[in-house]
Amino acid sequence: MNWQQIIDFWFDQTHTNKNDVSTDNQNLYLNLAYIDTIDELIKLKVAFLFDEWVTNVVNWQNEYLIEKLWIAPDALNIKTIRKIFIKYSSDDAYHTPADRVNPSILEHHPDWYADNQPKTDPFFYIADNSFFIFPKPTEAVTWGIEIFVIHDAPEIDNTTTQDNIQVPLSYHKAISYKMREYIFNSQGKTNDAEVAAGKWKQEITKVNWVTKPRTSINLQKTRSKLNSFR
Repeated sequence: MNWQQIIDFWFDQTHTNKNDVSTDNQNLYLNLAYIDTIDELIKLKVAFLFDEWVTNVVNWQNEYLIEKLWIAPDALNIKTIRKIFIKYSSDDAYHTPADRVNPSILEHHPDWYADNQPKTDPFFYIADNSFFIFPKPTEAVTWGIEIFVIHDAPEIDNTTTQDNIQVPLSYHKAISYKMREYIFNSQGKTNDAEVAAGKWKQEITKVNWVTKPRTSINLQKTRSKLNSFR
């Protein structure tokens, strides 16, 4: 479904006259529903909007700025970091997976782990706009950090084709259900909005992830060799 087809399905399901909703609001509700659906799929670990990036390990540095993880000046921002792999030595054959932890449950101060955590069992956590790796590196390693991320999706409008809607086709109906929730709430129909929200959730959970990779260039797996963080 392209932009117009999703909009048409939405109007049909809500029995709403197109003249009752401005084009700007049509686009607003569609993009809100689009992002809500993407966020829900990410929670369910559906693998799309995925990129793999690499950067240098900097000697004695364990904080790295997420905002610098951009492929190019016009690249999409990171929504979440899914996994990090680290090489602590240029002699290592492979990167070691680092588990993400909640820093609030750490038994010791982070500085203790920076010095004492085994390099064979690294971990990381995210705080503000940075991710922190433990233990702290003691050697500079070129392309020593691999980052698996989920990036933002660009907004869609009436020129957006089906291939450029960065949610698999099998979930397009769910986007329309979420739009129904927005339009019903705007009309004060709270009961109908609750029903639409329930159908949106059901539609997402019942669809199996069996589609092949999308053709949009923004969905291709990429590896960008970035300069080391400053």
